[in-house]
Amino acid sequence: MAVKVTLKPPVADLVGNTGSQYAVELQVKDANGKRLGTLSMGKGTVSWRPARAQKKNHREYSWEQFIQLMEESG
Repeated sequence: MAVKVTLKPPVADLVGNTGSQYAVELQVKDANGKRLGTLSMGKGTVSWRPARAQKKNHREYSWEQFIQLMEESG
């Protein structure tokens, strides 16, 4: 599946204070430009929110949980 990933500014050092919970947000779209969701990364967490989900309906993991999840899924 081909996807397009767009970095949403502002980009900040993950250890810095951005005034937001997340320092980097990646908007992920399919090859036709349809938004699939948003991957957000911060100092302490990684979050995935599907395209049509409300902000409160997302999956959030600590970096440790995210690494474990990736290692378990092979």
